[in-house]
Amino acid sequence: MLLSSPVSLLRRSAIAGYQEMMSIAIAPLEGPKRLLGLLIFMDTRAQAFLYGECLLIEQYRLLVSKNVEQALQAMIVTEASATRHEIVTDVQEQSEFIALVSHELRTPLTDIRGYAELLQAYAVSDQEMHRPAGIMEMTAERQQQYLNVIVEQTNHLEVLISDLLDVSRLCSRRLALRHSWIDIGELCQRIAQIMQDKIERQQPGYYRISCKREIDLPLAWADPHRVQQVLINLLENAVKYSPDGGVIQIQVSTVSLCARRMLCVAVSDQGIGVPSQQQLSLFQLFTRLGHPSAG
Repeated sequence: MLLSSPVSLLRRSAIAGYQEMMSIAIAPLEGPKRLLGLLIFMDTRAQAFLYGECLLIEQYRLLVSKNVEQALQAMIVTEASATRHEIVTDVQEQSEFIALVSHELRTPLTDIRGYAELLQAYAVSDQEMHRPAGIMEMTAERQQQYLNVIVEQTNHLEVLISDLLDVSRLCSRRLALRHSWIDIGELCQRIAQIMQDKIERQQPGYYRISCKREIDLPLAWADPHRVQQVLINLLENAVKYSPDGGVIQIQVSTVSLCARRMLCVAVSDQGIGVPSQQQLSLFQLFTRLGHPSAG
């Protein structure tokens, strides 16, 4: 399809910057099922596009239409390939995440089962008034120790399951936040003390967790439970990746951002750190970074 018309039929703004045009030819670029675009030819001569020129434009139009259609198809194939790659990557990451979660869940379950079986074995031996070879005498202290391990691992299991539910809610955008005005400095101080007490029971004198905060910090509008959850995760990671012990510090301060006073909470440690090439992956879903060596 080829049209020829005087330029006076066009708005002058459409050809601003050109000399006054007297002829215009419009050739549609057509694909098998759609209009791809338009080729517009302009000339300062009146009646410039005669039969010969129109035949040449028609041949050029067919060639350009074919090339544009091929380019668009190539783009579609490339985008589809990229989408498939993203899907495969997501599936692989989810599979790795499931494997990791299975391992994390199995660890406390193994401890719970092991200590429960020990208590069961002691109970049976006491009932039968004899103790099988290799089984030590069950004292009240040892019994309490086993029960403490079971309770501790049960609590750990509950936390893991709760974290899994949070991941599910995050993915479906159903995670509810319960905001309130909180003293973030006081909250960080309390969490530091809780973690210090916990670490002292496990590795006495190996770590020192402290909280440094500015004076007169403003209140924060946040969900205290989620803030505590994030801080505990950060502190546990700091302990996990600080094999040589040392100081782990929470620092609470204010910063200016876009002319607004914002609260900043940072956790620092003396551990092995995160390699620069892995830092971009820190906040990707279902991603766990490799364990760099302490050296």
